Amino acid sequence: MNYDFEDFKSFRIVFLDVKGVEVKQSVSSNSVGENSVRNDEEIKVVEELYRLLINRDIENREIKILSPYRSQVSAIRRSNANANVSTVVTSQGGEWNFVILSTVRTLAKHDINPKPTIGWRKKHLGFLIDEHQINVAITRAKRGLFLIGD
Repeated sequence: MNYDFEDFKSFRIVFLDVKGVEVKQSVSSNSVGENSVRNDEEIKVVEELYRLLINRDIENREIKILSPYRSQVSAIRRSNANANVSTVVTSQGGEWNFVILSTVRTLAKHDINPKPTIGWRKKHLGFLIDEHQINVAITRAKRGLFLIGD
């Protein structure tokens, strides 16, 4: 990793390809259990990008870290309590100068179906197939979007 802000300075949208492992876990939501996923490799990249922005004298309130998955949001909060982190759903209506979006999902190349059915897409991509929520996620940033995914 070890990114330098100068690497990104001239770009408004940066995609960082991160290979990781999905960790499935149950999270409670209003006394109901639901499944969620996290990706620890993406969390490391999120932390590094956050520190990079803070070290450039960008204020915490100008940075939002988003993920569609509650497990990822919880893990990022545990690793950096100062960061402004939430799910994509709860970010609707807000805007920040910089957004770091952790998509979480990852697949080995041999597991990718060249002609995926809707069922396959739901199972392997989950939230990421909802174009309305993806639109919300990628339109929250005013100055720079860091998109982390595989």
